[in-house]
Amino acid sequence: VSRSGLKLEEAIRWCGDGPGKGDLVADLGAAPGGWSQVALARGATVLAVDLARLKIDAPPKRFAHLEENAFRYAPKETLDWVLCDMASRPLEVAQLLAKWARRSWARQLIANIKLPMKKKAEILRQVLATLEDGGWEGLKARQLYHDRDEVTVYGWLSAQRARPPAPA
Repeated sequence: VSRSGLKLEEAIRWCGDGPGKGDLVADLGAAPGGWSQVALARGATVLAVDLARLKIDAPPKRFAHLEENAFRYAPKETLDWVLCDMASRPLEVAQLLAKWARRSWARQLIANIKLPMKKKAEILRQVLATLEDGGWEGLKARQLYHDRDEVTVYGWLSAQRARPPAPA
């Protein structure tokens, strides 16, 4: 569907983990659908959250397009993965993903963070600190081959925060 699917495939190889068979995944900012397509191909069930149209066809038992703002979406249960490749300000995306950890909405995270032209290292440090403060552990960040002015981040929910999801 798009070049973005290549970014997720590369991220999964890099971190050695990714959505698989039977996993429940939220793909925030999913359009046009490349990351959702990769997760589906790996056997996951995907909730694609984006106001924009998606360019993929998938079986309804394993795929739902939720036409909602990803910043306002709240899952009804704890998901296995939150994936995020949103073209938004990096600190706003970090705050959103930190909220996902604080509310135990997902157990694992792969995100692409778009960095500004200036102060990339400083912004990345702030992004990682925000994610860690939210409760993500084992954070790794790296600019991968298919990333442009982006950094891919991987982490998992800290054991202390793993509990039933808090109400939205």
